Amino acid sequence: MRILSARARDVRHDRVSGRIAAARGADVAAVQDLIGGQVRGPLLGLYGLPRVNVLETNLALDATFPLPAQSTGN
Repeated sequence: MRILSARARDVRHDRVSGRIAAARGADVAAVQDLIGGQVRGPLLGLYGLPRVNVLETNLALDATFPLPAQSTGN
């Protein structure tokens, strides 16, 4: 398992948030706030690192910032 430094995690988080915001036509800060609200602490407050449930985050993103309709090109 690779452990990222806090700085590397922040840079990666900013890049991912920017891509999500661009794809959904949303503000980057709003997407970062939504993702930040999905962070769960370590198990029992002691074990492991903070984590994000990706399914719950994707569902929250879909509810808050739905993807624009795509043309099929047919």
